[in-house]
Amino acid sequence: MTGQIPDFVLYHGEEYDLVGIDGRGLLSPHDFGLAPKSPHTACWRGFVMYYECKENRLTLQGMDVHSDAAPMINGAKPEERGESSFRYHYEGIDVEVPFTGTLILARDFIDEMYVHMGFQRPHAFKTVIELTVENGHILQSRELSSQMEEQRKQNPHKDAVPGSSREEDVMQWIKDRFSREGK
Repeated sequence: MTGQIPDFVLYHGEEYDLVGIDGRGLLSPHDFGLAPKSPHTACWRGFVMYYECKENRLTLQGMDVHSDAAPMINGAKPEERGESSFRYHYEGIDVEVPFTGTLILARDFIDEMYVHMGFQRPHAFKTVIELTVENGHILQSRELSSQMEEQRKQNPHKDAVPGSSREEDVMQWIKDRFSREGK
């Protein structure tokens, strides 16, 4: 298996990986009538979303999507890129996201902590921030970098491998690696 391409969030001028989600209301290509399909093993879901925090609001600014068709979204016309990766790229969508919950943003990935399966773990990054969001409005940000550093000191291999070789443990680990829910 392959590590998955995450969604990205531009926050205070810095690009972060979106590594954890606890809530509802994030947008996906399905919300715009698209039917994504996997372009390669690094993106089984078939899309990558590009969010931005602007004036304390969570907005969708762009999207890469591999689909058969791509309509205009909020006046943004897709750029066709061919079949080699994502077939379509959107910029300038500028749609407010009705998300409510918490998002975990991370950057400064520690290469030695790469897991060759699913999305990367939050504690595999040096800089980690939690955003509390209500209906797209960013209410609070909380620095989690020191907590992640402590996790790395206590158990750097946490969630890097299944708990055992039993089939149910392996299958649960795979499911967890491909989810960002509740991280």
